[in-house]
Amino acid sequence: MDLKLYLSILRIHSEQLSKMATELSRQLDNLEQQFAEEEQLGMAELNGNFLASTDLCYRRLHEFLSTTPR
Repeated sequence: MDLKLYLSILRIHSEQLSKMATELSRQLDNLEQQFAEEEQLGMAELNGNFLASTDLCYRRLHEFLSTTPR
């Protein structure tokens, strides 16, 4: 095989691999961002559920104490 042809083929393959690696890196960045957003949403939902449960517990306690004879 001619050396110039061989080098041209290697250059083309190198460019294709570089494009593939760049695209893969972009996709991994997107996935990482999605996981981070889902984790934040999950924590916000968990925090909201905790606050709602705490509020309900305080209301029940208040109702119980207000109906208990002194």
